[in-house]
Amino acid sequence: SSTARPTVQVQPARGKAGTVLFFSFTVGGRAGRVGIVLTIYGGANVATVLLRKDYGKATVSRLGRGFSVRIRANARATDLWCITATDTAGRTATACSSLIVR
Repeated sequence: SSTARPTVQVQPARGKAGTVLFFSFTVGGRAGRVGIVLTIYGGANVATVLLRKDYGKATVSRLGRGFSVRIRANARATDLWCITATDTAGRTATACSSLIVR
């Protein structure tokens, strides 16, 4: 339907402190273009924002488009990371997964 929100799927991210980690996710939507924002939260809750990065707008299909972004992990932590997608009508969807840095 024309009121469908975007779809978001994220994969767990893990790696070693001091290295570059890959954050993989898929975003889909009927509207064609969606805004993508990645947020990393401290700990397993959404109380403390450690990083918020706006990746701008991307063209996606209903079937979804895969993305992978790289971010350097400076310290050991067990955190939560999320992707929020917003379509041109302002409808949003968010998905989160674990971020483990050893």
